[in-house]
Amino acid sequence: PGKISFGSAGVGTSHHLTGEKLKMETGIDMVHVPYKGSGPAHIDLMGGRIQLMFDNIVALMPHVKSGKVRAIAVSSAKRHPLLPDVPTIQEAGVKQFETVAWFGVVAPVGTPNDIVQRLNSEIQKALQLPDVRKRLIDSGSEIIGNSPEAADRFLKEEVAKWSVVVKAAKVTPN
Repeated sequence: PGKISFGSAGVGTSHHLTGEKLKMETGIDMVHVPYKGSGPAHIDLMGGRIQLMFDNIVALMPHVKSGKVRAIAVSSAKRHPLLPDVPTIQEAGVKQFETVAWFGVVAPVGTPNDIVQRLNSEIQKALQLPDVRKRLIDSGSEIIGNSPEAADRFLKEEVAKWSVVVKAAKVTPN
């Protein structure tokens, strides 16, 4: 028990919470080791001082390509194009497990709907530009681009999902 340690970029980061979610869903007894950023965690992972970590694919790809770390699984629901031979955590047997890093555009509450719709329309156009798409895909991103209403639903689902993890793991700001 507690012989497996996982590193993260810090307490409360998506990397930390993904590890806590895996602990919750599998019962694996892992000890969280928070770092001040991913870089120091990468060094300790390569040095064998921690056994695993969750991080963004692009951040770890140089170490995977060099053979200094091994990609065991991805936390998304489907395999990632940059690591097509690496299974998902779901494929490894943890049903319904999915965590992904995401980026969105938000505006202050009360922003007039016509402005929100115009911003969304312009963002959708930009996401269709070949050079924009290439840069996003090359950075490891999956381009979603949806409506403000769909984004709002997604945010509410994320808050609900992660609130459970934060409470169960007793994560507090430091």
